[in-house]
Amino acid sequence: MLHVKKDLLYSLRLLRGNMPFTVGAILSLVLGIGATTAIFSLINGILLKSLPYPEPDRLVVVGDSNSEKGWDFVLSAPANFLNWRTPNDSFVDMTAHYEQIRELPLVAADRPFMTRGINVFGNFFSVLRVQPKLGRGFLVEESWGERSLVVVLSDGLWRRLGADPNIIGENLEIHGTSRTVVGVMPADFNYPYPKLDLWIPTYWQPADREAPWFRAAHNIRVIGRLRAGVSLGSAEAYLNTVASRLESEYPSTNANLRVDLRLLHDWLVGSHRRKILFLMAAVSLVLLISCANVANLLLARGIGRRQELAVRGALGASTGRLVRQLLTENVILALLSGTLGFALGTWAIEIALRLSSGDIPRTTEIHPDVIVFLFAIGISLFTIMIFGLEPAVIGAKDSHTMMSAFRGRGMKSLRLRRLQDSLLVSETALATILLLGSAFFTHSFYLINQVEPGFDPGNILTARVSLPVMDYRDDRAKEVFYEELTKRVRSIPGVESVGATDGIPLLGYQWGSHFTVEGEDNAADTTRVFNRRVASSGYFPTMRVPIIQGRLFGPEDRSATPGVVLVNQSLVRRYFNGMSVVGRRIAYSRHGREETGWLTIIGVVGDERMKGLGHDPQPEVFESYIQDPQWSITLVIRSSLDPEILAESVRKIVRAIDSDLPLAHVASMDTILARSLVTERFLTMVTAIFAITALTLALTGVFAIATFTAGQRYREVAIRMALGATPFGILKVMMSRATRLVIIGFVIGGACGLGLVRIIQSELFQIRIFDSMIWILVTLLVLGTALTASYLPARKVIRESPLNCLRYE
Repeated sequence: MLHVKKDLLYSLRLLRGNMPFTVGAILSLVLGIGATTAIFSLINGILLKSLPYPEPDRLVVVGDSNSEKGWDFVLSAPANFLNWRTPNDSFVDMTAHYEQIRELPLVAADRPFMTRGINVFGNFFSVLRVQPKLGRGFLVEESWGERSLVVVLSDGLWRRLGADPNIIGENLEIHGTSRTVVGVMPADFNYPYPKLDLWIPTYWQPADREAPWFRAAHNIRVIGRLRAGVSLGSAEAYLNTVASRLESEYPSTNANLRVDLRLLHDWLVGSHRRKILFLMAAVSLVLLISCANVANLLLARGIGRRQELAVRGALGASTGRLVRQLLTENVILALLSGTLGFALGTWAIEIALRLSSGDIPRTTEIHPDVIVFLFAIGISLFTIMIFGLEPAVIGAKDSHTMMSAFRGRGMKSLRLRRLQDSLLVSETALATILLLGSAFFTHSFYLINQVEPGFDPGNILTARVSLPVMDYRDDRAKEVFYEELTKRVRSIPGVESVGATDGIPLLGYQWGSHFTVEGEDNAADTTRVFNRRVASSGYFPTMRVPIIQGRLFGPEDRSATPGVVLVNQSLVRRYFNGMSVVGRRIAYSRHGREETGWLTIIGVVGDERMKGLGHDPQPEVFESYIQDPQWSITLVIRSSLDPEILAESVRKIVRAIDSDLPLAHVASMDTILARSLVTERFLTMVTAIFAITALTLALTGVFAIATFTAGQRYREVAIRMALGATPFGILKVMMSRATRLVIIGFVIGGACGLGLVRIIQSELFQIRIFDSMIWILVTLLVLGTALTASYLPARKVIRESPLNCLRYE
C-alpha cells in the first residue's frame, strides 16, 4: 500500500512537471472520449434501454402489406383491427391509435391556446400497462358514440392548467366540445409522440361498423401484447390466417392484404438505427486516432525518460516495478480524461438534441447517467492501458540497457520504431476514412439544397387555425370564417397575397386515396394512388406554384356547383402518360357512378415536394376549400413585413373574428425548409467535426514523428551539409519517412473509405461513389497537410549551421 501511495504522488509530480505532455495527452483523449460518450448516450437511450412499460418485449406493432398496391407496413383499417382482437391464443389484447396529431384549441381561464392530441382506442393504456398518476385511463366502451367525450391529460398540460390535484371530473372545452377529464398521465409517458398534451378516445359510431370506409380506410396503427411463450412468427401467422378469411369475405377491400409484425421498440427506432450506428462507427475512429496519438506521446516521453529509468534500474528497480510506475501515471491520465470526457459528452449531447429539432425518438430517455459515466471511465482506462502498456514495457525493458540510455539520441530500438510507424499509418488511414465520409455527406447536403421545392419559400408566413367543431358545424360557417379572415389579412399593409391549405409542403403531410377515371377500366382503380389535399384559390399564386394547364379555382366554384379539382404534373405523368387531362372526370375510392359524384379536372399545377427535398413529388389532387371546407387550415401569407410583426397582426385579426381561437404553428416557409433538412444538416455537421478532429490529431502525430526524427538526425545533417549536400536534398531525405507512412495510410484509408461509402450510400442524396472532385480534394487535403506537418521540423534543422548541429549533439 505504501508503494502505491508513493507511485501516485510521484506520478502526480511528474505529470505536473511536464505540462505540455500532460495537457496534450489529456486533450487528445478528452476529444475522443467526449465524442464517444455523447454518441453512446444516444445509443443507450434509444437502442439499448427497454421501453418504459411492463414486459416491453411482448409489445408488437401490426402493419399491413399489399404487393399489388405497393404497401409495405402501412396503417390498418378499423374493421380489420376489430376482427383481429377477438379472443385468441396469440394476443393478450390489441389496441390502436391514429398517427395523425390533431391540433386542438383549448379554452382555459378565458384564454385560448393550442394543444396537441391524438385519438386512441379505449384499451390503449391498459395494453401498454401504464397507469395514470391521477384518475384512470379509458374504457373500451368510451371508444364509441357519446361516451367518447372524455380526455386524459399529459403531465405537462396538467401543470399548464394549474396542476390542480382535483381536476379529475372537471370539464374542459376542447375543440369546441366539452370533455370530462378522467386521468392525468405520468411525466415520463410520451407515447406515441413526444410533447403530446392529451389523449382522446376514438369517436367511432356503432353504425360505422357496417360503413364501407370502416374497412377501406387504412388510418390506424395497431399495437398488440403477445401472450407469454408466443413468438413473433406464430402471432404473425395467426393474424395472416384471419387476414385470409377476411380476404374471402371482403374481396373488394381485403384482396392481397397481408399482415406483418415488428417489435414496438424496433418500430419506434426505425430508420434512426442506421444513422446512430454510423455515428458510433465514426466516433470510434476518432477515439482510435486519439488513442494512437496518446500512444505516440507516451512513446516519445518514454524515450525522453530513458536516462531516468536507467538510473532507477541501476539502483535496483525491477522491470515490473518500473512498469507499475508508468502504468500508475497512465491510470491517472485515464481517470482525468474519462471524467473530463464525460463532462464534454454531457454538454455535446445537450447541443445535439437541440440541433435535432425533435427528430430523434425517445429524447426524454437520452441523458448521461451512471451507465454512461462508467462507460466513459471504462473506455478511457481500457484505451490508455491498451495503448500505453506497450510504450511502458518498452521503456522499462530498455532502461536496463545502460548503453541504450546514454549513448545518444540517434539510437532507438527497431521494435519501438515499427510501433511508431504503425501508429502513424493507422492515424492517417482512420483520418482518411472520416474525411471521405464527411466529404460525401457535405456534398450530399449541398446537392439536396439545390433541389427546387416546387414553390418560392421567400417572404411567406404560415399559421394554422383550427375551428371548434361545435361552433362551426356546417360548411357554410367555415366558409364564411375563411372568407372574412382572408379578406382582413389581405388588407394588412405590406401583404401581397393570401391562401390556405390543409397540408404544408416539406412536412410529410399524407392523406392518401385512390381514384377511378370516367370511361376507363374500373378494375384498376385501387392502383391509382394519390395524395389528397385541399387548397384555396389564393394558395397557388401565394406559393408561386405554376399553373401548367387549364385554370385555378375561381368564384364560380361554389359549394352548390359541380365538384372540381386540380391535379399536379406527377399524377398526369404517372396515370395519364403526360396527356391532357383538363375536362376529364375522376371519382374517389370507388367505382364511378353518377350518384357518387364525379369531380372534373379543371387544371394542372406544378409539383411540390411534400415529404422533403430528398423525396420525389407524389401524385396529388387538390380540392377547393370552398367546396370541401376543413376545420383545420393553414394560412400562407406572402408579404414584405417582418414575420413577427405580421404574425401579431394576424393573431389580432383571428381574435377579433373569434376570441376563442388561438393561432398555432406560426413559422416562415424558410424556417420550415430549414427544419426539413435538420437530419441531413446534423449528420453533415457532426461528421465534419469528427473529420476535422481526426485530421488535426493525425497531423499532430505526423508533426510529432517528424520533429522526433529531425531531432535524432542533427549529426547526420551536419555531416551531409559539410560534404556539400544541398538543402533540398537533405529536406527530401528527412521528409521521406513521414511522407512514405502518410501515403501508405492514405491508400489503406481510401480503400476502407470506399467500402464505407458503399454502406452509407442509401443515406446520401444522388451521390456517385467515384466522384473525382471529392477524391481529389480529400487526397490534396490529407497529403498536402501531412507534407506541411513533416516539412516544418525538417526545415528548422536544415536552417541550422553545421557547427550548431554538432553542438546540439
